[in-house]
Amino acid sequence: MNISLSPTLTVSATRSTAAATVDDWFTPTRFAGALALLLFAMFPDVLMGKATFFARDFCLFGYPLAYHHREAFWQGQIPLWNPLNNCGLPFLAQWNTMVLYPLSLFYLILPLSWSLSVFCLGHLFLGAWDVLPGPPVDRQPAGGRAGGRRLCVQRLCLAMPGLAQQHRGSWMDALAGSDRRARVAGGGRQILVATLVGTLQMLTGAPEILALSWALLAGLLGADLVPALLRRTPGTWRLPMRLGMVGVLVTGLAAAQLLPFLDLLQHSQRGVGYVNTGGWSMPGTGWANFLVPLFECGRAHYGIYMQHDQQWTTSYYVGIGVFALAVLAAWRVRQPRVWCLALMLGLSLILALGDNGYLFGWLRRMAPQLGFMRFPVKFVVLAVFIVPLLAAHAIAWHRNLPEAERRAHWRSLLGVGAGVPGPDAGIVWFAHTYPLRLDDWPAPGRTP
Repeated sequence: MNISLSPTLTVSATRSTAAATVDDWFTPTRFAGALALLLFAMFPDVLMGKATFFARDFCLFGYPLAYHHREAFWQGQIPLWNPLNNCGLPFLAQWNTMVLYPLSLFYLILPLSWSLSVFCLGHLFLGAWDVLPGPPVDRQPAGGRAGGRRLCVQRLCLAMPGLAQQHRGSWMDALAGSDRRARVAGGGRQILVATLVGTLQMLTGAPEILALSWALLAGLLGADLVPALLRRTPGTWRLPMRLGMVGVLVTGLAAAQLLPFLDLLQHSQRGVGYVNTGGWSMPGTGWANFLVPLFECGRAHYGIYMQHDQQWTTSYYVGIGVFALAVLAAWRVRQPRVWCLALMLGLSLILALGDNGYLFGWLRRMAPQLGFMRFPVKFVVLAVFIVPLLAAHAIAWHRNLPEAERRAHWRSLLGVGAGVPGPDAGIVWFAHTYPLRLDDWPAPGRTP
């Protein structure tokens, strides 16, 4: 099968020696060091224990859960029940308490006021670093033992999405990469790695994020499967089989967390009509926040900006340059995976609008289970994950062009760059001319 073993991108074996040298120098270790320095520059007081996070769910929800979990841990108990809220309620079964998540040991053992904040920052680091692939799978020319396999696009192309993903730390990107290696490369070891990563993500909680992650895997499977079926590639049936195998193994390993949650969901007050599509959807102007981060946002009393009509997330801004490159990839890169990612990006942005986008309401009538999701704006998580990957595809596409053609295609890059200031200026003008009651001018152009 002429499919790269890279989790995201491929480039022909004729790339320049200079590009290969840059990729060889830009090792995961160096990239990890750069990420660590960047995080330290952003949060020095937190990392040195002089300050801690406190706003919103961190102090109202996250810290109390971690404190109760830590007390039970040091008493040698598994916190199945929380007697301190609402006359008692399940604790482990809530899932987002992360009782069975192995990395929770970090804040259970170390001083909580410092370790819980560093635990969160550590996942920002993981969210960026696990985007970066390891050494090239194969450097042999086509026709050698590797057959038609091509070289991986290496670290430089993935540095930008890695930095963008640093601010959206999750196991989603690691799961997508390890699953594709398991499907394409096959073998027990790759399947076990994908199972381990999938189980770690499953134990972190957030059911909506887990559902979006597996929807992404299904979409990426389709992007690999359809071309292989059209070419009648031998062994194509192994691709869905391996994904199914990973899913079954993850479900079995996470059953101690999954089954109590399903039982709680069955007996809880949350039903298919629990969704709140009015106050917790992306506003109709929300797409503009990918270009101007604080458009139609107001400052809360504790100093943090919140978007009009939804308060689930403070910002989903990924960087205007990254977003522009994602648009370029959707426009110029002719690859099934890019088409799949672009389609899923568009669907996630429409679904995040809730009933205002019509599609979510129609799907909820077709599949009432979507009503369990209280906040439709959570669909934006998928968009925030996909945009940096599309940006990486745009960089890889440009690097993979022959030298003469690359010069000609500079017009595409310059056109995308030149087209950015116009919409930005229009959005800022609109915010100034028609401000909302809570607008804090000149906040729209600031980074949150």
